[in-house]
Amino acid sequence: MESSIAARGLGAMALCVLAGGCAAVTPVAYSDVASSAYMTPDTSDSSGRVPYRYAPPVD
Repeated sequence: MESSIAARGLGAMALCVLAGGCAAVTPVAYSDVASSAYMTPDTSDSSGRVPYRYAPPVD
């Protein structure tokens, strides 16, 4: 009986450590987009829903 209580506590502690490790990393927005070098801040959007716009170089 005592071993199942200890195992449950150990499992709960492991779950908390794993959840804490996942929550500590903040991904960089648009880092995996191939065209992210062409994205510029969108100053025309006052709502903030579209933070960047795509602006490729034009000939």
